[in-house]
Amino acid sequence: RLHFVHERLRGRHPAAVLLEELAESPVRWVRDRLRRPEQDSLEAIAAGLHDDTRRALYERTRNAQSVTAILTVAEQADALIRQATDPNVLGRAWEGWAPEI
Repeated sequence: RLHFVHERLRGRHPAAVLLEELAESPVRWVRDRLRRPEQDSLEAIAAGLHDDTRRALYERTRNAQSVTAILTVAEQADALIRQATDPNVLGRAWEGWAPEI
């Protein structure tokens, strides 16, 4: 868990960190959903690939070794706000959700 905190504080894209964390999930459907085709994958949902602006920022940061992979504070805040207010994410929440997944 400290690795994920470190990556967030370093400025890595929030969706990239989330997807890396989900890849370690013990829940089978989560791991299966990570491997689905792009339009129906957890990557598409978390990164907001349906939105051109969000897609461009996420794709710029995909290569973790690149200098451009690090977001500014403003970019990271914007990415978090857009992810938290995305109707595609909000519409998937349900009563009794399991935030520990």
